[in-house]
Amino acid sequence: MALLAQEWTLETDIELASKYEWRGLQLDPGLTTQYAAYGSVAWDDLMLTAGVWSLTDLSSGAEGLPERWAFETSPWIEASVGGARGQVLAGLTGYLLQDPEPGTDFRRGNTWEVYAGARGAMPGAPLLGEALVFWDVDRVGGVYAELAATLQIPVWVGLVVPIGSMFLEGRSGIALGQERSVDDTEASDYNFAERGFTHLDISLRTTLLPVAAGPVTASLTIDAHWVRGLDPETKLLGVRVGGPRDRTRWWWGLGLRFTFPRCRPERELCQDL
Repeated sequence: MALLAQEWTLETDIELASKYEWRGLQLDPGLTTQYAAYGSVAWDDLMLTAGVWSLTDLSSGAEGLPERWAFETSPWIEASVGGARGQVLAGLTGYLLQDPEPGTDFRRGNTWEVYAGARGAMPGAPLLGEALVFWDVDRVGGVYAELAATLQIPVWVGLVVPIGSMFLEGRSGIALGQERSVDDTEASDYNFAERGFTHLDISLRTTLLPVAAGPVTASLTIDAHWVRGLDPETKLLGVRVGGPRDRTRWWWGLGLRFTFPRCRPERELCQDL
């Protein structure tokens, strides 16, 4: 008996970001472009999603590195089950770094992770919660977790410039096995210095000018982040040569999103969250 898909979605994103940060760790201190393309297929409450994300460095400024080069490519696949108010999920993702020139060794950071978690909306309140656990099965061989809460702030759609809801999010990471041990001699052997909370990321994002052209919807996305490093590794975000150390920093992103077709309106978690 054939299992016919009840919903399918294709989406592409292009974003210009002032920094590239991963779990509170500053991986690229300059301007970057980030690209993503992914598709989803759903049968009732089961959804399968697969995609790829990539990043290009635009202004590394580091000695011996080109001004523009492909920094990282990350394929991923995910399965989720749930309804309008909540879902559980599991997936696999890779982090494939590129060597910009012969003699560099960025590929030492390549790895794969399996992950699982849950997300859901609080009944009667515009609040979403999320908990995810990642297990590095290749390079580090340890566990990392993230907890997040998102507040949806409605914005009057009758403004001169159409604005979707604003989303205020707080996200924090926890190292549970990806910290440095006494046997680690290379920086690529670990992600964090200690076990415990790694960072706090407070962000505000929204969508502007959603324009429908046939079945395709194009929109402009804006997000701003304030990050506080909590682990000795993530505290190095704001190091100033010859000056005081500041473990907080800001970064921003400006993106263009194309969606085809739109998600089913009854699936609240399939909206632009």
